[in-house]
Amino acid sequence: MSVPRDKPLLSPTEKDRLKNPSTDPNIRKRNNLIVKEKIKRWLNDANDVCYALEHLKDTKIEGVFSDEDIFALFNATEKLLDRLNFAPVQGEPQHPAIVWFDVVTVKDAKKYKDASPGTLGTFARRATPSDLERNWQVQEFVRFLEQCYPSDPDKEGLAYKKYRRRKVYRQIIEGCRAHGMRPPAQTEEEYVNAP
Repeated sequence: MSVPRDKPLLSPTEKDRLKNPSTDPNIRKRNNLIVKEKIKRWLNDANDVCYALEHLKDTKIEGVFSDEDIFALFNATEKLLDRLNFAPVQGEPQHPAIVWFDVVTVKDAKKYKDASPGTLGTFARRATPSDLERNWQVQEFVRFLEQCYPSDPDKEGLAYKKYRRRKVYRQIIEGCRAHGMRPPAQTEEEYVNAP
């Protein structure tokens, strides 16, 4: 039995309408609705993916999936966490709160007199039971990742530590170039081999 040929999730027209929204509100709303429904369907299929991966125990999958597939899932997860306003619950048990930073809109500025549109503002709301559950689920996943990939530099192998420091140095250099700043005087090798 053949597997149907892959078709991209979003059509070129849908992508173009996301990047360059139409001035016609009906076209814009319809495109956004179609795209949201497609994303929802894709996420619903993720449960089938988990089921299949759980039951393909004796099958090699290394040639089918790439590292980029995992990184794309990380990126999608990061964007969903942000768009769904996942945030750590803070405060006392009697007053749990969610605090986040966002750009102040004109509507926000009218509501909060000390806020100016276009600036970065701090927002807060009372945490709900679902926020507490979100925290639990995210922290359980973070714990799993920590077991596999500790973030404590003292637990890193020397080979990885050098690789990580080299990547960080290159990000610093790229950041300096992008923002017209002077790069550090330290060479890459000095940075990588520093104690």
